[in-house]
Order: sequence, then C-alpha cells, then structure tokens
Amino acid sequence: EIEEKLSEKFEDISLKNFNQKDWFPLIFIKSGGAEGKFEQIFKQVKGPYLLLSSGLHNSLAASLEIASFLKQKGEKVEIIHGSSEYIAKRIKELRKIFQVKNKLVSIKLGVIGKPSDWLIASDVDYNKVKDTLGISLIDIEMDELVKEIDQDHHFAHPKLKDIREKGFNKKSIDGALKIYNGFKAIVNKYKLNGITVRCFDLLEIYKNTGCLGLSLLNDEGIIAGCEGDIPALISMAILHYLTNEPVFMANPSSIDIDNNEIILAHCTLPLNMSDKFHLKTHFESG
Repeated sequence: EIEEKLSEKFEDISLKNFNQKDWFPLIFIKSGGAEGKFEQIFKQVKGPYLLLSSGLHNSLAASLEIASFLKQKGEKVEIIHGSSEYIAKRIKELRKIFQVKNKLVSIKLGVIGKPSDWLIASDVDYNKVKDTLGISLIDIEMDELVKEIDQDHHFAHPKLKDIREKGFNKKSIDGALKIYNGFKAIVNKYKLNGITVRCFDLLEIYKNTGCLGLSLLNDEGIIAGCEGDIPALISMAILHYLTNEPVFMANPSSIDIDNNEIILAHCTLPLNMSDKFHLKTHFESG
C-alpha cells in the first residue's frame, strides 16, 4: 500500500551495499526481537537512521527501543510510523533532503571580499562547512572582481530588454549591468554555483550597486547574496535545492505577532520571483 502511494517499489539491499551514495536507505523493523540483531550490525550502517515500522508484531515497540539505543550513542534517528499516506509523504520529504545533501557535495560558493563589518555572525569555519554539508567555500579578492568588471564583458540575459524598457536612468543601468557582467565572469571563471559579495565596496568604486546584478544571477538560478553574508548564502543554497524555487535574502523589517505576519525587506530579489518589477535608487546611498 505504501509502494502504491509512492508510485514505486521498495528494493531489498544487502548490508554491504547499504551505504552506497545513490541509495535512499530505510531500515524496516519488521517485528519485536530485532533489537539484538540491530545492535550487532548498526556500526556497519551510516546514520542518520530511518526506522520504518508497522502496527504489527511489536514492530513499533522494537523501533522505539532501537531509537533509544541510538540516541544514547549520540546518533540521529527517526521512526517513520503511521498511515500509509503519512509514511509515503514523509519518505518523499526525507528522500528529497537526502538527494539535496548528496548534491551539496558538488556545490562551490564564492565569497567575494570579506563579510561586511556589521555582520558579526559571519565568521564561518570553511572546513567545518565542508565536513558538515559538503559545500566548498572559496575566497575571491574584491580586486579580482574589479578587474573583471573593468574588462567590459557582455553576457546575454533574457530580462535585459525588459530592464532597459523600464525608463530608468540609462547611465545607472549601464553601470549596474557592467557590475553584473563582472559577477558572471567570476562565476564562469571559478565554475561557481553561487556567490556572496561585499557589495557596499562597489558603491565607493563605481558609484553604483550590485543589486541588479545579483537579481539577474538569482533569476538564472545562480545563488547570489549580498554583503558577504556567508550563513545567508548557505541557507539560500539549501532552500533553492530543496524547493527548486528562486530564493533571496532579506532583513526582517517588522513582526506582527497578533496577525502572524512578518515584513521582509531588501534591495533586490530574483526577477522571476515577482509578477512584475520596477527599479528604484539604492536606499542607503540615495
């Protein structure tokens, strides 16, 4: 019945093949009495442990005992139990997480310049990020970005015509697109899946911002964040791959607890996240 809800079949795999990268591993606790056998083999299985249980033959009780055992060992464990609809739904959710976790191993994100001075929580241990999530972070100097911007690259983008037809100041648009082309050159050069940029430095150099460029990158599916905010960039990457939707970073502007509402505000968002858009001058710089 669960297989019917999933629209696919479960496949039995040997203990030897259980940890293969492409498998989504579930451990079916068929009945009571499995606890001792599990204790003998659990070290051969990489966590987290997903225990599938039924309502028959003390399956759930055995799963609870095994889960307690694993938690005592400091391991992560979840019991998947309930109606066939719930189990199928939860398996789909967990499999998506599993797939994204595997994908993150190949993800490379660029940090252009250091985090902005006010981001006191952005001191990130790159090795820990790699060990925990599989994501590679690489530092790129602002000087290198400036050189690429000044190269006067020209990259195509399907939204450029629409942007130019907004009637905004042509000189400002040209300058913003020049910065976009510099971003894109860096992305291509290092084969990056995303970037975060110490963007306020660009104001001093070009009297222009990276807002439009970051919006266009996100529109293309290249994860792009502002201010050198590394935790935000990592969160954006994970959310993008989990949802297959465009993402953006923002500041909480206000929270209305009574109405359960939050207002998020920032200088830019992916153009494909909105039905329509217009262009304004940059708030902090005028």
